[in-house]
Amino acid sequence: MAVNERKAAAAAVGVGGAAGTAAALIIMVLFSFVSVRMQSVQMGMLLPVNITALCIGAFAGAVVCGVIRKQKGIVYGAVCSGAIFVVFAGLSLAAGAVPGAETLLRLAVMVPAGALGGAVGVNLKKKRKRRRK
Repeated sequence: MAVNERKAAAAAVGVGGAAGTAAALIIMVLFSFVSVRMQSVQMGMLLPVNITALCIGAFAGAVVCGVIRKQKGIVYGAVCSGAIFVVFAGLSLAAGAVPGAETLLRLAVMVPAGALGGAVGVNLKKKRKRRRK
């Protein structure tokens, strides 16, 4: 892989990771507003909603990465979702959370979601205008 190719791949993963992180954060903030409004959220509901938000973010970021790269969507999507996982794992560690089985569960669910998103992103086609005769 040439130097320019590596830079392009890193840029695509960075942009996709930023987009996925933003999407996951927006979903988490929306859930926070809903849970404050409801005033009766069960603690058992937090982990599934958190994992769902992270998977949607990983999928969205990987789609962006796949659209930018236009090749190897599964690989780049998995790498992009791994980058998003590292961001959120770092934030969790900074907040004082202890890594455990839930952390591995997040990783195990985010990577396939990212790989799927990368494949979708590579296969998206631009709309072509039809020429009229």
